[in-house]
Amino acid sequence: MRSRRSLAAIALALTLLVAARASAAAECELPEPEGARALRSLLGPVRRHPEVEAWQQRLGEGVIPRFVLYLDAAQRRDGRCWYPVEVRAEGVPSLRFAVSADGRLRREP
Repeated sequence: MRSRRSLAAIALALTLLVAARASAAAECELPEPEGARALRSLLGPVRRHPEVEAWQQRLGEGVIPRFVLYLDAAQRRDGRCWYPVEVRAEGVPSLRFAVSADGRLRREP
């Protein structure tokens, strides 16, 4: 179980690095001093969502969930910037969310 968490953490870190290279829309840029902490804070509400936790329990042994944050696809709605997040297993998107910098979460179709 511990190695599975370690692999998931490594996969998350790599995903964040790749996603961080993309630039957000000018009006939706994350504060620079926040750095990786800001990116992790965007994914926190998604990882703790009950639907995501239940989905992770159903995954087979050795399947590593991936949380893909699309910084370059941020959209401004309701006075907030919403960042799309895909939750994947084995390369297949399973769940989609939009998360705001203040931690609000919205399930996407």
